[in-house]
Amino acid sequence: METRDSASQMREILDIVSHSHSPVMVLQAPSFVITAASPGAHELLDPLAEPLVGRSLTDLLEGHPSGAMPLLAAGRLAGYETLQVLKLTGQRRRLWISALPDIGLSQVVLAVLLSIRLSVLPTKGGAPSWLPHGARKVERGGQLGVTCRIK
Repeated sequence: METRDSASQMREILDIVSHSHSPVMVLQAPSFVITAASPGAHELLDPLAEPLVGRSLTDLLEGHPSGAMPLLAAGRLAGYETLQVLKLTGQRRRLWISALPDIGLSQVVLAVLLSIRLSVLPTKGGAPSWLPHGARKVERGGQLGVTCRIK
């Protein structure tokens, strides 16, 4: 039953990502391989329409990964944020990566490329301002994260 629920939730997440205008991606952890990307991510990372799925996000960014992804994949972090530079444009972006704990898939993470002026720090309601209304802060096993119900 849990596997069926996880698969259903993952399909919903992939559907939301595939229709989002925000630069959102689903990645495999710890490899950074893109398994789904929003139109906003395509526009930002490769406007020439080369497919992003199957490529490593690290190939599209300058520099080296922060080293936090293996910790996230091992369940030691719920998420993290780093400052990255896009290879194509030289633009600086905040890369926010979070595990998807509610679906039981530790090797799948959500990644968002935020502009420098946006922050994923909690707002008055306890959730990042770019998340849908109704998102809330949660704590599980000593880890702090944000959750929202996908309908």
